[in-house]
Amino acid sequence: MSTAVIKTQLIQAWQDQPAIRFATSGIIGNGIFFGLDTLLYPLIVGAAKELVASTASSSPSSKRRVLGSVAKWLGENAASVSFFVAYLLDIFVQHFLNAWLVFGLDTIRTRKLYLSSLT
Repeated sequence: MSTAVIKTQLIQAWQDQPAIRFATSGIIGNGIFFGLDTLLYPLIVGAAKELVASTASSSPSSKRRVLGSVAKWLGENAASVSFFVAYLLDIFVQHFLNAWLVFGLDTIRTRKLYLSSLT
């Protein structure tokens, strides 16, 4: 079988099989989600450490105590916070990928269509 025939068959399968396009969209979206989570985690840990250090004082005010508690919680739960924020961002990325690769960009052409297609 020649390369041209294989290429034609692959293109035809891509066009005829939405499951292939959907799986491709999901794989790309999962890769982007992993990248976001990997990028955000050290940023959140670093921000929490800086916040804890900046709120440490010999006579902390009630605002500093609350901020310090939040910073401590953020540092202790950085993996969960990173996962949550990456997932939240990836909803929009994945939705775009599905529209682009599977359903067609016309499905999200306007804000109204975009928002209605999220539900």
